[in-house]
Amino acid sequence: MIGISRNCLTRPADQRLVLVEDFRRRKTPADRRDLLDALLADGEASLEWPGGLCRLGMLGIEVHAETVEHALRRWCIAASQRAA
Repeated sequence: MIGISRNCLTRPADQRLVLVEDFRRRKTPADRRDLLDALLADGEASLEWPGGLCRLGMLGIEVHAETVEHALRRWCIAASQRAA
């Protein structure tokens, strides 16, 4: 499958939409976590656990949730809404 490299996009909103689509294409939590781990390793995402909640930040959007999977869902929703 040919995709768009997020690195060639200059607008953060466009980069967010590409990431949202990439997360949505991944069918299992493990696949989504692999992508998140790659983003964390590259310094493009942050994941912390203050006060027992997961705090996920990527491309200027930060969300809080009880689990990483829920945080990813919330981030995708927030990124989609910001781009609209």
